[in-house]
Amino acid sequence: MNNILYCSVTDFSDIPVGYCGSDSYFGLGMMNGSLEECDRYQLTDPADMREYEEYKCKHLRVHARMEGNKCVCEPRWKGPICNEFEGCPAGQALHGKVCTANVCQHGGTLAVGKKEIECICEVPWDGRYCDRLACWRKTKFGQDRRFRNQVDHCVCSSYFEGDNCDKIIGCMNGGELKDHRCICKEGFGGEVCEKKCQRGQIT
Repeated sequence: MNNILYCSVTDFSDIPVGYCGSDSYFGLGMMNGSLEECDRYQLTDPADMREYEEYKCKHLRVHARMEGNKCVCEPRWKGPICNEFEGCPAGQALHGKVCTANVCQHGGTLAVGKKEIECICEVPWDGRYCDRLACWRKTKFGQDRRFRNQVDHCVCSSYFEGDNCDKIIGCMNGGELKDHRCICKEGFGGEVCEKKCQRGQIT
C-alpha cells in the first residue's frame, strides 16, 4: 500500500495531517471534528459534493452510510471516522460484543490507505481489522492457499496436512500424487494442480 497515513485510533490530536483551513491546505486534515480531504471539503457544485460524500463514506469512515446527500455515521457510531461505539467507554470501538480500545485487533495499526481506512496487521493476522489469521504462505507458484481460514485458527485444506499444512496428500484436476508431490496433467500447474495453464504456458 502506498501513501499510507498512520494515525492514532482514539486520539486524533496527534495525526500528522494538519487542519483544513483557508490556507489552501491539501491532503487529509481535521475539520469540525471529522477527518476530511481538505481540497475536496470546500466543494460547491452539488454533484461534486455528493461524489465527495460517497467517497468519504467508502474510504474515510469505518461505520458510515449515505443519508440523502451526506455521509453520516451509522446509528450508535460516532467519532472522526465513525469508529467509536456509543455504548462503549469514550473512544472505544465494538468488536462482536466486546468494547476495545483499538478498532484494529491483535496489535494492528490504523491507517488511511489509497482505498479505505484499514489496519496494518502484525504477523500472523490478516483482514481489514486484523481479526483473522492469515492462513496462507507464499510458494513458488504465488500466494497459493493451503488453509481454510477459521476465526482464530487455520485448518489445512483437503490437499494438505501437517502442522504447517506443508505435506501434500492429494492433487486436483486428475493430477497424480507421487512422493508428496503432484504430477499434473497437461494444461494444469500449481502445487496441487489447482491452476489451469494459459495457452502456450509451460508448467
